[in-house]
Amino acid sequence: MPGKKLKEIRFTSRVVTDTRDQMGLDCVDDIQSFLVGFNQLRRVILDRHFATGEVITVLGTLERVEYLEIIGTLYEQTLETCMTEARKARLAAFPALQELSITLNSRNMPFFEDPQNITSKMFSTFKVIYNGNSASHLRDLFTIIASRWPQLRSLHINPAIGFYQFIEKDAKMMDLYQKPDRISRIARSFITEEIIKPLLDLTLLEELVIEWPYPARFGGRVLTDMVTSWPNLRCLYLTPIPFVILPERPFIHFEDLTVFGRLKSLEKLA
Repeated sequence: MPGKKLKEIRFTSRVVTDTRDQMGLDCVDDIQSFLVGFNQLRRVILDRHFATGEVITVLGTLERVEYLEIIGTLYEQTLETCMTEARKARLAAFPALQELSITLNSRNMPFFEDPQNITSKMFSTFKVIYNGNSASHLRDLFTIIASRWPQLRSLHINPAIGFYQFIEKDAKMMDLYQKPDRISRIARSFITEEIIKPLLDLTLLEELVIEWPYPARFGGRVLTDMVTSWPNLRCLYLTPIPFVILPERPFIHFEDLTVFGRLKSLEKLA
């Protein structure tokens, strides 16, 4: 048994099983009992196979965990357990958490709506790998974030590795994306003023990175609102890596970007 001064653990080796839905990990049953009592633990990195509901709820009770990274999308069973246990005993509070890195989709976002989960006032960095292409779901996530953690200073939204690149490699898929009816549907996935609006309440924001598979479409007014709402902004990336090539461009005019010259702390803009 390691000493009680343990400050970082990583469980990232995956166990291959035939029954993926059951997770099939005999060792996971013992991890939560292994973790109890490690009150000096600061950093935790887990593959999703190890991040069971029981493990997460135990980690949430440790008073000094500052960094949590979960690799891969959590099983729905895991989140159901977390939410059930948290309602019973506020077990997923994570009172000292400062940074969270996690993969989300529309099905597991409700975990973060529960005010009993991640109660730390020091929580300032949220890095999300998002599996999906619905802008409305992204707005729902932004609404949750803005209402739960107004103290947030850094927010990253990135696609899963390889989740969208196949579009560029498949000629047939690219042809489909160029058809008028498909383009009209793609337009629903644009990052617009309405999608970004909830984030304007994050007045302490210093870094916003949104890599989205569809273009951003903003007018000058919302860009001015960004400058007003985020006076400490150092880095702003808005879909700097377009995966889908559309005939209508540009969506943001260069003259509208001049407003960012008012931000004395801005270092990066894309």
